[in-house]
Amino acid sequence: MKKLNERELKLLILAVVIIGGGSLFKWGIKPVLNSYHDSKEELVTKKRQWANKKRLLQESTRYKKALQQAKGEVQELNSLIFSNDLNAAQLQGLNILTTSLEKSGLKVKNKGLRFENKEDVDYKLLYYDFTLTGSFIQLTDFLKGLNEVKKLFIIEKLQLRKVERSSQLEINLMVKGIKDSN
Repeated sequence: MKKLNERELKLLILAVVIIGGGSLFKWGIKPVLNSYHDSKEELVTKKRQWANKKRLLQESTRYKKALQQAKGEVQELNSLIFSNDLNAAQLQGLNILTTSLEKSGLKVKNKGLRFENKEDVDYKLLYYDFTLTGSFIQLTDFLKGLNEVKKLFIIEKLQLRKVERSSQLEINLMVKGIKDSN
């Protein structure tokens, strides 16, 4: 075996160092650095995801409370509308209104009832038409009593005319009730 001279030996060592250093960098240091950067990015992403989930959890608690409150309000509103069959609902509404009218002292000259389907919102409107006579105080007593019943009634029309040579009023009244779709 031939001995290498000093220059060749230095070149060989330099070549081994360059090849070894390049190999060490390519297969050792660079993957570790890439892994470190990827892990750092993944950690930032995971922290963001964690913060987002924490925020969603807090919001879900708030939304659950709002949903429970809304459910309570819907149940309260459902108790205000008529839920039995159409004829029974019309009769129930008419009985409530007639009782309130009798308590107030207003006299019924004429009455009628009809309904209207509201299919786009899945309920029916019950209309009660009355022609009444009585005093203004009796009318206000009726309206106060109507406000205290356990069903929702909406005054759709209220017309007042003074009866000639009398202190009485002639009252045209249209009251609306709401019935669910059942």
